[in-house]
Amino acid sequence: MHASQTAQSSIDQQEVLTSVINQHVEDIRGSALGSREKTSARDGIDRHLTAITEKLREHQEQEQQRQLEMKRQLDEMADRLKEMEQEADTLKSNLKLAHDQALHDPLTGLPNRAAYDERLALEMARRKRYGKPLSLLVWDIDHFKAINDTYGHKSGDKALCLIAQLLRSNCRETDFVSRFGGEEFVMLLPESTAENALRVANKIREVIGNATFSAFGKAISITISCGISEFKEGDSEETVFERTDQALYQAKENGRNCCVIG
Repeated sequence: MHASQTAQSSIDQQEVLTSVINQHVEDIRGSALGSREKTSARDGIDRHLTAITEKLREHQEQEQQRQLEMKRQLDEMADRLKEMEQEADTLKSNLKLAHDQALHDPLTGLPNRAAYDERLALEMARRKRYGKPLSLLVWDIDHFKAINDTYGHKSGDKALCLIAQLLRSNCRETDFVSRFGGEEFVMLLPESTAENALRVANKIREVIGNATFSAFGKAISITISCGISEFKEGDSEETVFERTDQALYQAKENGRNCCVIG
């Protein structure tokens, strides 16, 4: 029986009790008025009062049982509600974890291309609203294939993780860096003109050029090239990336280990 049914049963029993008591009261009145003998009247009244007392006791016991049953049902409902809330919290946490995992590169720990697409849409909307500059940087590790071919893919992965760490640790908290794919990384620099972005990029390029990692006990240097472009009026995600990618191609043509504005 549900709690609502238990409550309705209590109401019904209360109505029955009221009716029974009223009937006994009428019977008492009838006994008192209709009886010629006082003893007979007392006996009748006593009998009806005993019946009322018994009925009240019976009702009290039933009501206690109903109250206990209702409390049990309410406790069960509260426990189930708590379980549902915990399940909802767990589901929410799992969904957030799955979302975060879906937006991160498992090798480097950086945001991935899907995360870049989300952040790019956000930054473009901010730029449109506030009119602040926004620059895109596309990075590519120089001669990365040679590292894989010479030292193996594990060494290549090690190089990617090192580059990711250096890119992340040498930009502002408001900047965004992600692994775009392969040995290519992208950066979004809010409130940065192309010239400001070039200065930042050259500092990062020098940091990476001075860093080394070891493979089979041998110290290996890495260089990186960068294409830069500032968002312009009328730019779409595709046009600004194409312009930046062309600047990266020009940096490669210029001998690599350099940064070019497109």
